[in-house]
Amino acid sequence: WVAIAIEKIAYLEEKTGDLHQANSLKEKAQRLKKALENYYDAERGVYASRIKQGEKYGYHAYTQALCLLTDGVPQERQKKLCEVLKSPADYGVMPATFAALQLKYDALIKYGNEIDYCVEEVVRIFEKMLLNGATSYWETEYGEADFGDGGSLCHGWSAVCCWVLDKCLENKLVK
Repeated sequence: WVAIAIEKIAYLEEKTGDLHQANSLKEKAQRLKKALENYYDAERGVYASRIKQGEKYGYHAYTQALCLLTDGVPQERQKKLCEVLKSPADYGVMPATFAALQLKYDALIKYGNEIDYCVEEVVRIFEKMLLNGATSYWETEYGEADFGDGGSLCHGWSAVCCWVLDKCLENKLVK
């Protein structure tokens, strides 16, 4: 996230005429992108979420999506990371939470042109809630059954569903 945020600020600095600051920020973002390589686990073919005392651990779909979205992942890894995002359990990776779906779908669209997959998954996840009589979207796909029967049945995830469908359908129409 930090590399992405720095690039956005660099863009603003460039637009306001401070080219020195913009270039300095771009250089910092590039260094952060290069640092992603420290988190790459060649044995597993995915990025770790954490490193402690030199040991990589914690593998999450969120991390794979963010790495892709920084534009810091070598091209030869991009296709595999898209596969990981689509089938995280097959790679020993924790799936994306609803809060991270936007990032997951952004990465899949940008690097895998997976518009149909994104639409189908959103429909599969959110349709189930509607067909079960929900009047709002749940915190997770499993509703109250998660968190020791403490999952919330009233979350703002409807915005995620609407955003994804709007973006996917817009991309599909433009192409």
